[in-house]
Amino acid sequence: MADDSAGGPAEATPGPAATIEDYFSEDRVFPASESFRHDAVLSDPGIYERAEVDWTGFWAEQAGSLARSCDVTGPGRSGPSPGPRR
Repeated sequence: MADDSAGGPAEATPGPAATIEDYFSEDRVFPASESFRHDAVLSDPGIYERAEVDWTGFWAEQAGSLARSCDVTGPGRSGPSPGPRR
């Protein structure tokens, strides 16, 4: 039963069932807000070019940067917890 007048659930209209293949392609774009871009840790647009040219080197660099910021000194971590970035 539909209850559209009170904002309740409406009956679903029968249609073809979606398959997993229907979700393989995604073309929508969701641009980041200005405040999100302003607060981004990585805001250099050239980062995409560097990552595309040498993705393994790029991610090694990112991991090294993260490790240094967390005071990682060996197999066991010593030092303060990283906490949220600001």
